[in-house]
Amino acid sequence: MSALPFIEVTVPEVTAPDAAVDGELIAPATTASVSASPASTPVSRPPTLRVVRPRNAPPRAPFVLVVSALLAAGLVGVLVINTKLAQGSFTVDQLQRQQSTYADQVQALSRSVADQGAPQALAGRAVALGMVAAPNPVFKRSADGAVLGAATKAWRPAPPPAPKPSPTPQASASISPSASPS
Repeated sequence: MSALPFIEVTVPEVTAPDAAVDGELIAPATTASVSASPASTPVSRPPTLRVVRPRNAPPRAPFVLVVSALLAAGLVGVLVINTKLAQGSFTVDQLQRQQSTYADQVQALSRSVADQGAPQALAGRAVALGMVAAPNPVFKRSADGAVLGAATKAWRPAPPPAPKPSPTPQASASISPSASPS
């Protein structure tokens, strides 16, 4: 884009006020030259025109560089934020899978504790430890501490007899009569 020259118009300056000499009105002196012929009326020249150079505009390169740098910094910032958000998303996904695994383990352990606390499991472990069930249970009332029922001693039952080994059948040397020739 080329700079267009500006045109300056010079307006005549008034150097003295209007004055009357011998009853005639005299025009003020101007920078324009007037012909000195006494017979003619004073003629003034048109204002002079001259080419004015444009003002020195600030260079555009630094402004463009600053705007470009800000734009590039903004894009890099958005890229970094997007990358961190994606990384955070992967971390959240991994932690959710890990939490699901731990929840499954907690559920399995809770089920195992519940199974071991069942009455049948407790009775089986008590028998394995050599405990004997009471034939007549006794209860204590917590409100007044009264004992309900009569306690009796529990006896361990005799162990079942050991199984006797059964005799093994032995093979006989005789020939069976059904295998005779006729």
